Amino acid sequence: MNVPLNYILVGLLFVAWIGLFSVKDAARETNARAADLERTVSLEHGRIDDLMTEWAILNQPAYLQRLAQVNLGLNATDPRQIVTMSALPPVMLEAPTDTSSGTFFASVEGYLQMPQARERHDPYADMPRPMVRPQPQSGVGD
Repeated sequence: MNVPLNYILVGLLFVAWIGLFSVKDAARETNARAADLERTVSLEHGRIDDLMTEWAILNQPAYLQRLAQVNLGLNATDPRQIVTMSALPPVMLEAPTDTSSGTFFASVEGYLQMPQARERHDPYADMPRPMVRPQPQSGVGD
């Protein structure tokens, strides 16, 4: 009577041993994968640090100024180049009708009061107008 029970217990022990071995193997693979991912993350952090350092070097004002001067021919802004709007000359808005009178300057208000300017100034003149559809009347008040 103990013999069949011993066989059953040995069989259960064997199944438990196989299950434990498969769990141990899966845990080893998972640990190896986690170590590989940690190594990859560490390498990526190193690359990010390298790129941040390179970005800081390339964004230095002296470096950008030298690049602008060499490649674009740009120079630093002279303080005399900065003016207020009142210091600017008036804008020529319309060609003169009489060429002997010289250049015709006008204010924006005067320009907009001219009929041909008002017609050209409408930014929505070329856009199609929306159609208004009549709303159907409900039979509530009928």
